[in-house]
Amino acid sequence: FDSISVKGTMMMWDRDMTPGYMYFLNSNYLTFYVHEDADMKTGKFIQPHGQDVLSASIIFQGNLVTNNRRMQGVISGITD
Repeated sequence: FDSISVKGTMMMWDRDMTPGYMYFLNSNYLTFYVHEDADMKTGKFIQPHGQDVLSASIIFQGNLVTNNRRMQGVISGITD
C-alpha cells in the first residue's frame, strides 16, 4: 500500500524515513508561505560558452510554518 486511512486520517509510508521514527503532521495547523518577490522568478537568460542553449536561474523562497506545535508529533524508539 502507498497509504492507508485510520479513523479518517491518512497514514503514508516513506522509504527514506529514519528507521525507528514515526512523524505526525496535522495539516489544520500548517501553512505554506511564499515570498512575493521570489515566487518562481526567472533570472536573466544566458547562453553558456560552446552550447546552443539558453539557461536561466529560477528563484523561489518558501517556508512551511505551524501555529500550534503541540498538534504535530513524533514517536521514536519503534522496533520490529
